[in-house]
Amino acid sequence: MPSFGMMLSQFGLTSPDPDRRLRRREGQSDREFLMGDSYRTHFSCQFGCPGLTVHMENGAAATDSFSLDQPPRLAWDGISAGWGLLGSTLTGMLMPDIVIRPTPVVIAAPPEYVWRVLLDFERYKEWNPFHRDVRVVDQPGGTVAVSLTVDMGELLGTLVSEETVYYVDEKRYILAYGIGRKGPACLRAVWLVPTANGGTIFNSWDTIGGVPALLSRGHIHRTVVRGFEAQHLAIRERVHSLRYAEACRGTSDRSDVSAAHVAPEPLAVCVVTGGCGFLGAHIVRLLCLLDGVTSVHVIDVQLPQPDSGLPMAANGCKWRGGGKVEVHQMSITDTPALDELFTRIRPTTVFHTASLIDLRDDAASQDALEHVNVDGTRALLALAAQHGATRFVYTSSIECTYAYNRSVQADEEHPYSAHPTNSYQRTKVAAERLVLEANSAKMATVSVRPAHIVGDPLEDDLYFLSGVQACFSEELSLPSLDVSGKSAKMSMVHVENCALLHVLAAAKCRIGARPVRSVAGRKFNATDFDENIVCIYHALAGSSGPWIVLPSWLLFLLVHAALWLHWLVGWASSGSVKLLPPKTGLHHGALAASKECTLSGRRARQVFGYEPIISREGGIKAAAQSREAALLRAKGSAACHPVHMIGKLELCKALGYPVVIDSPSGSPMTRPNAPSR
Repeated sequence: MPSFGMMLSQFGLTSPDPDRRLRRREGQSDREFLMGDSYRTHFSCQFGCPGLTVHMENGAAATDSFSLDQPPRLAWDGISAGWGLLGSTLTGMLMPDIVIRPTPVVIAAPPEYVWRVLLDFERYKEWNPFHRDVRVVDQPGGTVAVSLTVDMGELLGTLVSEETVYYVDEKRYILAYGIGRKGPACLRAVWLVPTANGGTIFNSWDTIGGVPALLSRGHIHRTVVRGFEAQHLAIRERVHSLRYAEACRGTSDRSDVSAAHVAPEPLAVCVVTGGCGFLGAHIVRLLCLLDGVTSVHVIDVQLPQPDSGLPMAANGCKWRGGGKVEVHQMSITDTPALDELFTRIRPTTVFHTASLIDLRDDAASQDALEHVNVDGTRALLALAAQHGATRFVYTSSIECTYAYNRSVQADEEHPYSAHPTNSYQRTKVAAERLVLEANSAKMATVSVRPAHIVGDPLEDDLYFLSGVQACFSEELSLPSLDVSGKSAKMSMVHVENCALLHVLAAAKCRIGARPVRSVAGRKFNATDFDENIVCIYHALAGSSGPWIVLPSWLLFLLVHAALWLHWLVGWASSGSVKLLPPKTGLHHGALAASKECTLSGRRARQVFGYEPIISREGGIKAAAQSREAALLRAKGSAACHPVHMIGKLELCKALGYPVVIDSPSGSPMTRPNAPSR
């Protein structure tokens, strides 16, 4: 009986062997390095696969051809010798090949630059979420392979796939490698095409045959195809990031490195999608404090609450300077209505905070997430550009940094997860990519990634956590009565600080007609401090907090029991009853409560000089004041409005505006900046 190692070797899956790693010799070309020693003397290779012709000879009269027009029918050789008894024709009928053709992407860099990134295998783990490690190794017979340590998901872990390099053409920028030494059983071809303006079109096709195509066809079409699409986007982002870093090193313009001293630009006509929500309403309030804002238009599917205390009303209400806030009850997926509105108001600045949060796994939820979060964002970007908007600020999510519901001090260059745990994470990543790719000289785009947003408990729909009497730890040990140091931490940002960072990004992403390179087209984490999510909600509620820490395995069992019960109830009711609500039920998102989910806020501090105006203690104090106001309102003695701690003075200080207010006599006067709370 063959061993498990023998079976893995048939699939090209082995364990990494550091002794076989190849190092490029001085003066060695890409082809000589990757095609092996046999190429250096005399190499002639021709695959017997229809549609694929590879013939190479080392010499002055060398012939060299590679067909990219049609992916080949793959060889059964290299998968399992047992299938050879059936013959290649019958094997091809039983296991038809799967051809994956990801959408080509345009990269703003010349082909030779992209080629160097493509062949820099040892740095793949810095940007390619599927590859934990990549190395070039030798094989028997003088051939060369690329050893890929592939992330197979949380359940399967990693596997090492050793893939033979079949073809390298450094003049036409073609690379082909795959599984199988006598003939490819799985094959990947990558090629670069120059554009007229000095850019590159990145192309690839992947052909999967044999047993994997037979047993995993459904998984390949559902998941693997999406993964190859993500790799195209990932290399584009990697190249652009490297080019940006190189440009900054050679610049003398301080604004290209830091926008902290950039004079803020007037935001004029502003649109805030989701402006009646928790974060969006606070952005609207801050915009109403700025002199450079002429009007604010809120787009939301719901109208504001009468007691929200925010300067808005369904029919528009007047505020300082004669401007107004108008609320338009519509969806971001209603493109004709949005087009009509944008034609009338001609927005200058768009804040896109609206999104659908649904962590359930059913098909209806996934379709809705795709429609709102991805299609809605794409349409909004197109309309904003069409109607002359010069700034577009997008509210992303901490989940864009998650890998299996976990992130540890993740910065903005942290690669997206190869395996999103839910459709919300997947669609937020897709939308963020759309926003950053839409950045242009005419419309600067910025993505703000909030940590978990906390604030006034009267506005927060996760306030129920203040009643949870236990928190969770990543440890698998028995329950502990000591919370300190063991409970899993999550990055937090106060809602008003988060709104401030959105306004900062909009005000400083352009200088006149020129986008600021250090801001436009970039991501910024918004984070203030790290704390366990249950503990911070207890603090906001004025209670002492939980006294017990439960192990992560218990939360895992609770979550999956709830998911199974949700599926059972849905099946029994033919989908008419959903046990779990979109956000607050026990679902995959809840697993983050037992894992560290933290962000690095270094970029926002460096580029904007951002410092939170409201500290953790200041937020807790404001929450206490809000609770007192709620009690008075319940007794009928006072109205209940949210307590706001960022006023015009603090906002002007953070943005760099001159701090000029009206004196009691009506003449302008300047006041010193107030200290941060």
